[in-house]
Amino acid sequence: MHRILVIAILASGAAARADVAGEVSAGTGGDTTASGGFATASATFTARLDHPEASLVDRALPGDPSKPPNPGPFYVWLFTGLDADERMTAGAAGSGELHVVPDGAIGTAKGRAWVHAYGWGLEARTAIQPIGDLRDRFWRPGRDIVQWNAALDVPAMWSIGTARTQVLAGLWRLDLGHRRAIGGGDWHSAGWDRAVDFTFVRVQQPRLVIDFITGSYSELGIARSTSGVTEYGTSATAIDLDVAAARWQLADHIAIVARAGLAMRMPISPYMVTGTSENSVGPDATTPSYWLELQHTRDTEHATLGAGTWSRLDPSGHAVDSGHLVAASVDTRRGRVSLGGMLELGRLRRIVIGDLAPDGLAPLGTTMWMGRGELVAGLRIAHDLDLVGTAWLERSDRDDPRWVVPSDGTLATHAGGDVTARWRFHRL
Repeated sequence: MHRILVIAILASGAAARADVAGEVSAGTGGDTTASGGFATASATFTARLDHPEASLVDRALPGDPSKPPNPGPFYVWLFTGLDADERMTAGAAGSGELHVVPDGAIGTAKGRAWVHAYGWGLEARTAIQPIGDLRDRFWRPGRDIVQWNAALDVPAMWSIGTARTQVLAGLWRLDLGHRRAIGGGDWHSAGWDRAVDFTFVRVQQPRLVIDFITGSYSELGIARSTSGVTEYGTSATAIDLDVAAARWQLADHIAIVARAGLAMRMPISPYMVTGTSENSVGPDATTPSYWLELQHTRDTEHATLGAGTWSRLDPSGHAVDSGHLVAASVDTRRGRVSLGGMLELGRLRRIVIGDLAPDGLAPLGTTMWMGRGELVAGLRIAHDLDLVGTAWLERSDRDDPRWVVPSDGTLATHAGGDVTARWRFHRL
């Protein structure tokens, strides 16, 4: 499929567009885990080739040739994406960051390659010491981990509608992954991932998209032993099921995003797989789930403000915490100056502890306030060169592989900042 898409784009001549962009930076900074400070260097790149897809009407099934070219207002589509702005694309992107401290160096990196056309997509991803954030459903550490993933996007099985309004049924995404860890100088398996996202029905117009019955199933496990055709291991599961989710473009620059449903989290529990049958035994928690967010976007401005429920598996994977979160972000540029910031602040309460949990975890009913704030200021020194300062403050039990001192799984306050020079390049 990848070769077919690339050949088709190249054959289209001037209508195709190639784009290569990147950034390199170097600077210095410090945080509460690196009292001696650190030097930092990073690089990112994106290379892509794309081409506009046919119009929504041209993607529809052909009508009866014995009738006029446009016999009626309704069209039918099969296994075709219906994003009016969608483009056929093939590309690759990657980024890496290095922190040099007096006792050594810490590196992180991630990359992805993809091919996408008419709603169909293939993607391969890899990450070295993946970095999590406060919105993850499972706060598992990424220190000393290398992860690989492969994903398949499948467009709606069928769709009906007009050139303005369409009803789509059965959209899917399958994502499979594997993790390996470095311990004692050896590489060993650190588990497998599998995730399935689906949308049962979508109704869309140019300014309004509503999804009915959307779900996300994610299971992360480690195989422990095999007996005949039966595999035994442990896994943690996260399921989100939304009754409805919507995005409404109120005006050219303002949109509202909302969803409502249920969230289920199961901490690490034993599982048994025989053929296609799987059985997991252990406690779980199901809680209401909802989110409301206001978005403002212009060419040089972007701002969001949202609030709703918050649910996670703790970094050990043995406990479930649920609560509420408020999140805001802003980015703006005025001439040579750019300013940005983000804030995530929430309260979690421990509601479930797994049967395999070790001693020492916070007990049921424990309340935890957590959050992270960042401020970023940049000054354009030359056409492609910026001087950027960043400061951040976080209180959580999350572990970040860039921190010199690993988290011990308890609540702690971290702070840091850096100043970097960033050079950007962009070629068409």
